[in-house]
Amino acid sequence: MKRTVIYAPGAHVWRVHPAVNGRLVGELRDTGNRRVAFFALAFPEGTVLWEGLAVDEQWWTGIERVEGDLLFIHGFVAPDMPMHRGITVVDITTGKQLWSQPLWTLDVVRGTVLRVLTDGRDHEPTILVDARTGEEVFGEPEQGSDSGGEWWTGVSYPEPVAVERCGAHPQGAVVLKEWSGGEVVGPVETIDLPDFFIAATAVRRKLLGTVRIEHVLAVVEKKKGKIVHDVVLAREAKGAVMESCFVQKGTLVYVQEKNRLCLHRL
Repeated sequence: MKRTVIYAPGAHVWRVHPAVNGRLVGELRDTGNRRVAFFALAFPEGTVLWEGLAVDEQWWTGIERVEGDLLFIHGFVAPDMPMHRGITVVDITTGKQLWSQPLWTLDVVRGTVLRVLTDGRDHEPTILVDARTGEEVFGEPEQGSDSGGEWWTGVSYPEPVAVERCGAHPQGAVVLKEWSGGEVVGPVETIDLPDFFIAATAVRRKLLGTVRIEHVLAVVEKKKGKIVHDVVLAREAKGAVMESCFVQKGTLVYVQEKNRLCLHRL
């Protein structure tokens, strides 16, 4: 595997869900045409499993959650109301849509059974359905969830800290020195791993009489005490960006210039 694998789909990488069962699922948005599409990559290799998946609702939709081999996509009650409504289920192994119900809302996933909230007119307010078919089932749902071995326990998310706190960390001082040509705007996101220290922030820079804000990221290898990976995530940022990256299975995942998903092996 290359040190950094780049997936450039030609659209805004809006959201990336951490890998479950070795598959990374994401959401693309074409803001000009108001279209949403979904994709899946093998993780951490970065090879495309499928892409360009669209559902009936072309804009007001998004990733609800991933459980095992299933992707759950939601809609909204209305464009001006943030409450979710609608369930579309996709088999991540094939990229095929299994079923869709625009009037239900996903409540609980328990193994192969879902508890859903209905519109309350033709059914009880909540019913149990088979996750792969959408058909109603009876009895009690299984305990626990089919979540691919509790994937969230293997993901490291950044923690926002004040600049002063970052500078008090030995490796934090290294990255702040690297960024000393500009003014740090807002907090610094940090991930402190046993062998690496990762930091990302917005830096205000003066260039040729103009001022711009860059969103930057750096990785310090603790044993060497120096930066081993340094990138500009966005050259024209509007300000501090939160939750800009995560680490899973020794791979740093981030989006560069909105349209390039990068998988960097630490």
